Amino acid sequence: MLVTDAVPGAEMLGVEFFDQNDTRPFYAKSRLVQRNREIMAYPGGRVPEQVRVVWHDSNKIVGRPDNPRLDTYAGRVVGDYTIPVASRIPDEVLREIRSRGGALRLKFRLKPDGVLFGWDIERPGGGISIFEMPGGDFLDTRY
Repeated sequence: MLVTDAVPGAEMLGVEFFDQNDTRPFYAKSRLVQRNREIMAYPGGRVPEQVRVVWHDSNKIVGRPDNPRLDTYAGRVVGDYTIPVASRIPDEVLREIRSRGGALRLKFRLKPDGVLFGWDIERPGGGISIFEMPGGDFLDTRY
């Protein structure tokens, strides 16, 4: 799972997330603030080694008529951070998922001077999800 938001009061425009192997973003959002938090399936089958997060001073899209998959955001890059991901997740979290099931949630919280990264395990809990083993730069599990 992929969870994205921003710290209270922050607004990031033209946000793009890239893994270490791709020049195309696997996630893009024109405006990211705390209240438009997103929780979705992570598009890759593996935990990325690292994630590069970029945001701009504009959320205007610059299209590429020859290849719309390469659309990007206009404006100056005002945030550009690369975060190690796989190496930060403890092996015990992965062993717990293998033995008892659940979904690993990768959580990214943007702030004006960087990106916070966290994780937890989401499991079904009889109508509501249960979140276990939170770790990283912030330990929030409920959104």
